[in-house]
Amino acid sequence: MKKLAIVLTLVASIATTAKADTLFKTGWVTDGDTIRIYTPKEVKVRLAFIDAPESKQLLGEKSKWYLIGLLKNTGNQVSVVSHGEDRYKRLLGEIYDRNGKSINIAMVRAGMAYFYRKYCQKNECDYQAYDAAEQEAIAAKRGVWGASELTPWDYRHREREIQKQK
Repeated sequence: MKKLAIVLTLVASIATTAKADTLFKTGWVTDGDTIRIYTPKEVKVRLAFIDAPESKQLLGEKSKWYLIGLLKNTGNQVSVVSHGEDRYKRLLGEIYDRNGKSINIAMVRAGMAYFYRKYCQKNECDYQAYDAAEQEAIAAKRGVWGASELTPWDYRHREREIQKQK
């Protein structure tokens, strides 16, 4: 119960409106759509509205390193707009650099992540901006759009089916 209270307090300290003012130090990058920030406690943030290749997929490591590069360019200081939590108790968030540029959309534009339309409700994300970024990546055949591999959600589904057969 105490852990839940701490998490709720941390989530409350993170903005729930667009382009928050508070900058948080970034920490470990788990993969192309999950990072840790310090609030000052460490909080796992799952980048909202995008889905990057899984670590074991062809572009998984490249996506992770691309995100690391974007964060390095911010001086490892980002603001976060919270969109609740996922089923793994990670904060769902849009992250922005000091100038208000969306890191999530930059990942999609570079072809290092897919726009996860399934979770983008028009009133809580900039659907047009995410869609335009993805269309740009598709047209230029960037990243995932130039490779022939499964989408992350199809990859996870296939892996679950393989595990069931064991």
